[in-house]
Amino acid sequence: MANYFVSSASGAGGAGNGSSWANAYLTIAAALARPTVAGDILFIGDDHTEFTSTTNLSWFMPSTTLAPSYMFVVDHTKASPGPADLKVGTPTGGYASGDGVIAFNLFGHVYGLYVECGVGSASTNIAIQTTSSRTQYYENCTFKSSGTNASARCLNVGSSGYTEFKNCTFITTRATMMHTGGFLGTKFINCTFLFPGGSAVPAFTAGIGTSNPTFEACDFSNYAGTHFLEFTSNGGNFWTFKDCKLSSTMSFSMAGDLRQSAGNIWVINCDSGATNYKFDVYNNGGELHAQTSVVRTGGASQGNAYSWQITTNTNNLWYMPFKLPPLSIWNNTTGAAINVTVEGIADTRDFFQLPKNDEVWFDVEALENASLPQGTYHVGTKTTPLGTNSALTASTAAWDCANTRANSTAYNLGDIIKVASNPGRLFMCTGLTTGITASSEPGGYATAVDGGGGVTDGGCVFKAMWRFKQTITTGTIGMAGLITVYPKVAKASLNGIYIDPMITLS
Repeated sequence: MANYFVSSASGAGGAGNGSSWANAYLTIAAALARPTVAGDILFIGDDHTEFTSTTNLSWFMPSTTLAPSYMFVVDHTKASPGPADLKVGTPTGGYASGDGVIAFNLFGHVYGLYVECGVGSASTNIAIQTTSSRTQYYENCTFKSSGTNASARCLNVGSSGYTEFKNCTFITTRATMMHTGGFLGTKFINCTFLFPGGSAVPAFTAGIGTSNPTFEACDFSNYAGTHFLEFTSNGGNFWTFKDCKLSSTMSFSMAGDLRQSAGNIWVINCDSGATNYKFDVYNNGGELHAQTSVVRTGGASQGNAYSWQITTNTNNLWYMPFKLPPLSIWNNTTGAAINVTVEGIADTRDFFQLPKNDEVWFDVEALENASLPQGTYHVGTKTTPLGTNSALTASTAAWDCANTRANSTAYNLGDIIKVASNPGRLFMCTGLTTGITASSEPGGYATAVDGGGGVTDGGCVFKAMWRFKQTITTGTIGMAGLITVYPKVAKASLNGIYIDPMITLS
């Protein structure tokens, strides 16, 4: 294990053996060509620049998970660089560039390096690449793709191992995808993604069987395209975006995913605006979106009252339903059974009666064992494929919406309103002739019941939506702890059903 110095400026005219800044290697490639051992540190000067015309370049450093190697950009004036001497590279220092792929082949930590690929190249598929089966950590680095090839990429992460990027910047200078492929065991923290050459549609494609990257506190606001991420594989892809800044044009889709529940995208508390309740889930069977336009009075709130709106497609099946994120609530009561209730409201275009428990249901897990924290699972649907379904329970919980009915106003199919004469109920537009409401509120609203025959309101028909709930009674609780609810929606082709994420215990 030894320290070696790399600087095209400070080492010019020296011995070129890496023993000091004055005798520094002039290129990273030269430093890696010497006999190396695990644990070596390359100090790369903040005055260093290099260009490699090789089509593909592998930066190999002998290393293991427990004996990693290091590349650190540091102050080139310090003979023995310490913690305060770490630097962040720029195109004028701490910088390495090349025509083709630069592959990092090491277990270890890379700090501050600015890497640019595809410089002057029009023929190669450009990528900064991390090697498979490695544990790698990149901090305060910049990865830039300047390739002019239509297949140029900024980043290609190895399909196994673990790779983490923290405070890194990724740049593509033409409208090509940032990445396509794996991302198995990859995490991005506080990273920025820039698209100065235009925004590809999509920016990311998951085209390998299994990928599960996590993006936390990342900035995608520079993306000017629409369809940001696409799954084209039938494997188990699970992408998570948490506390990220999005652009106002970004969208996600599961259109290319081929298996139910094999692919998921979770977009947690991410937005282009000042919100803190957003939650979006994309699955082969449907989508979930947190929204504030239809909410249960006294229900879930994170500064804003919200509910989860679920839409489904024809892929949705009872044995493989759209699975909502689990809900949890702390329970201190022991020695007694607990009633666990979740509320919802349904579109009358989708349901001609209360939803059945093989269309919408909630499974519950509770700590009924007093000796072990092993959960006991209670199923809210029919217990066997040949079992008989049953209707969920009608609810009297009050719901609210953003729109109050207005006289002589145009409405569209699916619009939801409330009326003062029948508080707590919501009404959905299910039929149109002229699409314009009457000049005064029809009396039918005051006496309407959930799922009733509808109220003719000028050139519109409004029906009271189905309010429903399901209550699962646990066994005797053995120890205090979380009670977890697993909501599921199995009815195909839903226009929309709303679930209140706030659990009620009694």
